[in-house]
Amino acid sequence: MTPSFGEVQATGLKAARGAGLPWGLCEDAGSATRWLWERGYNGPGALAALLSNYDPDTCPLRAAGRLPGEIEDLPFELQVQAGLLLLPSLAAIGAQADGVGDTDFGTAKVVVEAATADWVPAIGPRRAVDQAAWQILKRLEGRTYAPPTEASRDGAGAGLTDND
Repeated sequence: MTPSFGEVQATGLKAARGAGLPWGLCEDAGSATRWLWERGYNGPGALAALLSNYDPDTCPLRAAGRLPGEIEDLPFELQVQAGLLLLPSLAAIGAQADGVGDTDFGTAKVVVEAATADWVPAIGPRRAVDQAAWQILKRLEGRTYAPPTEASRDGAGAGLTDND
């Protein structure tokens, strides 16, 4: 399966919500997953790894929220799981630093350790998604849907008078 960028983002957001993350982190999860996927990295794999064994203390999405304040206090170290999910935030900070003028963020060395499944070399924008990771995300996404009931099925569809 080759998902679109928008599908990767929406699935990431819904999977994070299905895993019980707060809405703001869910939006960050969807955006980070898409950002990575657009650049040829296995964003869905990184998010699936994070959500499969979620620990709020080592969540890269939570850590990313602290980066702008901590980046001025170099050097600093973060211990996170699925560290690949930090790359979009680090790139945004780098872009801000380049355009700020007088602000000097100094020199930082960033080491992102990732499991083999999280890291995929850039191979172009259209590629097949890691099926194991995608199934994890889709299972979590499914938790966000209301179960079907008789009331929801009653009157659904066009019936015998479909005039479109």
